[in-house]
Amino acid sequence: MTPESVLRRAPLVLDQRAREQYFEDGYLTVPGYVGAAWLARLRAVVAAKIEESRGLSASDDQFDLAPDHTADKPNIRRLCKAIDRHPDLWAFAVDGSVVDLIADLLGPDLRFHSSKLNFKWAAGGDAVRWHSKTGVLVTWSRTRRDCHRAGTRWAIARSSPRRRRRTLSRGSGARIRPRGAR
Repeated sequence: MTPESVLRRAPLVLDQRAREQYFEDGYLTVPGYVGAAWLARLRAVVAAKIEESRGLSASDDQFDLAPDHTADKPNIRRLCKAIDRHPDLWAFAVDGSVVDLIADLLGPDLRFHSSKLNFKWAAGGDAVRWHSKTGVLVTWSRTRRDCHRAGTRWAIARSSPRRRRRTLSRGSGARIRPRGAR
């Protein structure tokens, strides 16, 4: 679907101006969209995964660890294939509020594509291309031949508005691109 055809459909959760802004700017922030109950569940998963990583000395198929990762000072860069690692991450990815928001930006006929959990530690560490402090990246794509992707990034730890503004720049993310295009 083109942005114009997406915008012709009635929105499910976003107002029309927010959808237009997404296509104009390349990103959309919706403060407070994820409720306290979900944030608590997601933060509990993060805490459990950090504890689980303490037993590792090298990256594996689940954890991408920074070179200075130790049991005493965990430094996870990324939890790979996040939805496969904990049922609450999958439940979040397919929650109606998440799916409806994506449908407002891509249109109907969605399919789940991928997810990862990126970490940015307050005391530094290896950079991950997108980060807040801890974020869940969930990617949904359109089905059929005109497959397009839209990623959603959900900050589940506090970050300053100044830091968030630096990670989002006009035209940076919302272009609907054919699959495989960069």
